[in-house]
Amino acid sequence: MTKYFMTFFCLLVTIIANGQVTSGFFKLDKDLDCGINEGGMRIDKVINKKFKFAIAVDGTESGMQGRIKGSATLIKSNVAVFKNKNCGTLTFYFKPNSRVEIKETNCNDYHGANICFDAIYVKE
Repeated sequence: MTKYFMTFFCLLVTIIANGQVTSGFFKLDKDLDCGINEGGMRIDKVINKKFKFAIAVDGTESGMQGRIKGSATLIKSNVAVFKNKNCGTLTFYFKPNSRVEIKETNCNDYHGANICFDAIYVKE
């Protein structure tokens, strides 16, 4: 009985601790080895498990920039994905405290050679 209770409790804590999808304006909180000096993101209200977004980043030493916008689809309550023919995937991980972590795979058409979108953003 104790084993099952602990499993249920851990699952419940995980669900409560996960972030919720939040719309609004976000500013760069932490660069994840992409050379980002400044960055911002806008997420629109979720409708039918989809939301529109726009991300803009500027590089530190490289002077490179990145811009992307589109419509992402929720695949879990706190994870969304964007992909198209010019971008492998852009994954949004909604974290606690109004933070969103972005992980990019092959979206090079949307930014310079020495910059990417991998970062953590916090709601303004």
